Amino acid sequence: MGFYEREMEELRQKCKEVDSWVHLPKEERLKLQLQIYAHTSKKGNLILSAFAIAAKHGKKVRQDLMRTGLLGDSMIVDMSPEEAAAEKVLCPNMNKDITREECKDRSGNSMHFEECQECEINASTRRLLVQTLEGKSVQ
Repeated sequence: MGFYEREMEELRQKCKEVDSWVHLPKEERLKLQLQIYAHTSKKGNLILSAFAIAAKHGKKVRQDLMRTGLLGDSMIVDMSPEEAAAEKVLCPNMNKDITREECKDRSGNSMHFEECQECEINASTRRLLVQTLEGKSVQ
């Protein structure tokens, strides 16, 4: 999980905590939650912008953003197993967009097993699909 995603998760946790602060008047709690939502929206836009830049400028830029820790290789959006499997990713070996399900199938094929083992996309795909199948929240 990258820096932006960690910040988003922290904001989500803070928003949940505000409800339990009964010592504050209800108006104050609402005001704090609105401020947290505003920050969450800004962070979400930063993440989308970073991914858009990475998509526009290719694999190297995305890897640089991930290496610096600004972005992670996963998302913090809850997904159903069907949505996770249908999500498109860029396969570095095929140099085209494929679904995560196709990625999982390709990496399990004996012809492609070796080349897919070191792929970051394959690792995140397997982790994501296992989490969604186990019913865990995808983060």
